[in-house]
Amino acid sequence: IGEQADNLARTVIAEAGYAEAFGHALGHGLGLAAHEAPRLGPGSGEKLVSGMVFTIEPGIYLPGWGGV
Repeated sequence: IGEQADNLARTVIAEAGYAEAFGHALGHGLGLAAHEAPRLGPGSGEKLVSGMVFTIEPGIYLPGWGGV
């Protein structure tokens, strides 16, 4: 499920000390539009199934420095 993937990433990011710097969902589907289902983020009940195309974007953004 998209929320579970997001939670796993948030745990790793928090353990590295960057929880506050990760302010958006982990990722999203790609298709005819740049942002499509499934959503990989908090509250997402969408299941990830074979054949789906999605991006993983665990962006961390630090004020005064930038993002990765």
